[in-house]
Amino acid sequence: MAELFIGRQPVFDSDQNVWGYELLFRSSTENNASFENAQAATSQVILNALLEFGLERVVGDARALVNLPKDFLLGQQADLLPPHQVVLEILEDVEVDEDVVNGARRLREMGYTIALDDFAFEPRWEPLMDMADLIKVEVPAIPPDKLESLRRQFRTLKERGVRLLAEKVETHEQFDAYKTLGFDYFQGYFFSRPNVMQSSRIPTSRTQILRLLSELNRADVEVKSLEALVKTNVDLSYKLLRFVNSARYALAREVVSVRDALVLVGTRQMRVLAGMVAMSGVDDKPTELVELSLFRAKLCERLAVVSGLENPDMAFTVGMLSTLDALLDRPLAEVVSELPLTEQMRDALLDREGECGRILTWTIAFEQANWGELDDSGLAASDISPLYLESLTWARETLEELTKP
Repeated sequence: MAELFIGRQPVFDSDQNVWGYELLFRSSTENNASFENAQAATSQVILNALLEFGLERVVGDARALVNLPKDFLLGQQADLLPPHQVVLEILEDVEVDEDVVNGARRLREMGYTIALDDFAFEPRWEPLMDMADLIKVEVPAIPPDKLESLRRQFRTLKERGVRLLAEKVETHEQFDAYKTLGFDYFQGYFFSRPNVMQSSRIPTSRTQILRLLSELNRADVEVKSLEALVKTNVDLSYKLLRFVNSARYALAREVVSVRDALVLVGTRQMRVLAGMVAMSGVDDKPTELVELSLFRAKLCERLAVVSGLENPDMAFTVGMLSTLDALLDRPLAEVVSELPLTEQMRDALLDREGECGRILTWTIAFEQANWGELDDSGLAASDISPLYLESLTWARETLEELTKP
């Protein structure tokens, strides 16, 4: 059997806060799930999550959604997972019989949240409806002329206390439409794409962030200019000093001024810190997007190191800037044109060209569990997995530090 790995996809509530992550099975060499049987695949996902990776490292405090084939409903393997944090999804191809209904009832009585995956409004699901806490619907697959009739069925389900999750939400327009239909949760990559039609006026905070990033990335910026740039922004100065004085730096003495920070930490690192603080200042975007920026930055840096790239700092910056389109709600090409980036960085961000471009491609591939795109990396997915988890942990902890009041 092929080696298996954990992928994850965020699930948001209607306020675009992360509610959970679906844990995805993938083989190391193919884009699609490939396994001998569903039971073996789910078993390996559970073992990886609990033993190899650690559920806390993969999903933090959020819920973990795990596919549950029929054999797991009838056995006790799923009992290994913590009921308060895990949502068990009954797959659409499970034949609903008395044993399945009894198995679902037993798990629900143990405290697990039961979800019906790829739900279709068919009579065969009715025996499970009393056990279902959550129903997942692949809305894009439903013909538009059928959506209005579904609204009544959705209302009936919600009256029974069932929550609704829309799958494959890829645009902000879809998110808004499905929210209006009555969905409670949303799964897809809409959050990491720009909502360019939202407004013709760019909010002041985003304009300031772009200006700050522009100054930080100038090759000729001097220490004095960098100090002045940071000091004129009170919030930036405060967060930067607090971050520099945190346990992760373990400095011998407390840093009380921006000048001291520049001397002790160095201009290069100060640029990185200021960039992270600036991007964390976008207050009308889901925190998952800022965490994604930090995650990409760190994984790009780590992949650059193991790949022997001469400038891992550049890879870090490319990873961090790769979500600017979604953060600023503007096309990436437009944003990049306003930043004083090197040609290498522009090529990496816009066309995925050059060494940094390839590393960014690998990072996004691992992020989205598209292992086939890692074939030309010369790295096995099992080699990248520790870097992936390290980057996830670093991004989560860094964001917590940056967003402390």
